[in-house]
Amino acid sequence: MKFPAGFKAYLTAYMRDDDDIVGIAYDYRNNGLIINLINLYDFSYDISDLSEALKTFRAEFKEWETKPDKKVYENLFPIAYMDGYLCLDLSRSDGEDCPVVWLEYGGFWEENGYFDSEGVLHGEIFAPDFKTFIDWYFCGALENIYESTNGVKVNREFYKNWLKKNFSYHKGK
Repeated sequence: MKFPAGFKAYLTAYMRDDDDIVGIAYDYRNNGLIINLINLYDFSYDISDLSEALKTFRAEFKEWETKPDKKVYENLFPIAYMDGYLCLDLSRSDGEDCPVVWLEYGGFWEENGYFDSEGVLHGEIFAPDFKTFIDWYFCGALENIYESTNGVKVNREFYKNWLKKNFSYHKGK
């Protein structure tokens, strides 16, 4: 059996623990590469998970005293969690793709400039588009650059060790 390269890269480079995914992404805030653990929502077997994710996401607006007007956030679709929400910004869609944005936990969105001039929430760019997000997390598109910059070999063992070092609940896995 011969697997395609993208599938082989996923099998050898990523540790999947339930819906947790670890990978290398570009950090726009600090202009460099970072390793992140994200909890990617899985909507593949139960559509109610989609409704629950949206309900939870929108409930937090009340908690953080964000403007209650639904127009402020209806453009955002949560796809993952990483110390805040990773969302598709559907208002910036070209019909084919759209940016993945990050809204940090705690609702400090106004202070961080996440709103546009009309008061619509956009968040901080996490990936320029969803395809790039998938390339980073499932195809390891930035791993060669990380390896050459840091003098390490990025593979399943590398990610497993990173998880053990950074997250105590992964120590036994």
